[in-house]
Amino acid sequence: MTTTQPQPSSPAMQNGASTPPMASGAPQAGVQSGSQPMMPSAPQAGPAVSNGEIMHFASALREIGPLSSKMRTEAMQKGVSKAKQQALEQTYAKDVHGILAKNDLSASTYEMLMRKAHSDPQFAQKVEAAIKSGA
Repeated sequence: MTTTQPQPSSPAMQNGASTPPMASGAPQAGVQSGSQPMMPSAPQAGPAVSNGEIMHFASALREIGPLSSKMRTEAMQKGVSKAKQQALEQTYAKDVHGILAKNDLSASTYEMLMRKAHSDPQFAQKVEAAIKSGA
């Protein structure tokens, strides 16, 4: 199963990390290098999201950001073989899915919330506030 890799649109949601496309099916937090944040003119309607889901999403983003940075740094080191890169991607995907499970999020819910953060600036602000609060 191939899934799309939505990225957060705000600096706080990026956690200072950009994430290249890696393991298929693994949600990623970060913005691909060279991409521009999506800034729609009006919020798109989407499913209602509870405060609890926002908190779980924010918690997952806080954990995934440093993990993404670490994996990317290791994978991009000079002389790293394709086999080692693939092993890092597999470990990353497993770790991300563990983080999502710990935060009561499925991969599809995480991706839906990431898309909503891109298309709904008010929702993105709520997520940023939750990330900053550390709750």
